Amino acid sequence: MKYAQWTIKRPEGSTPEPLIRSRGGQASGGFMKDAETVVGYVWSDCDLTGLEKWNFSTMTNLEAMAIAQAMNPECFFGDDGTIQAPQPELV
Repeated sequence: MKYAQWTIKRPEGSTPEPLIRSRGGQASGGFMKDAETVVGYVWSDCDLTGLEKWNFSTMTNLEAMAIAQAMNPECFFGDDGTIQAPQPELV
């Protein structure tokens, strides 16, 4: 798995996930870094060139975790490598 971030293009709301899937990869957003920036995951090797429209860039798992923990210090890696946050307890 690769960790990445990308910007949602406004006003149409497009993201690079459909293009990545069309190239044989899998991509999914994990969490919003801010109102327009997604931190997510790319599974499978595929061509990641030509994604500049979305400011797409890969990062290490530790860089992604640092972003997550800046927003919520309790974030952790799930068994599947995705970044998780503790679920609030139901009362």
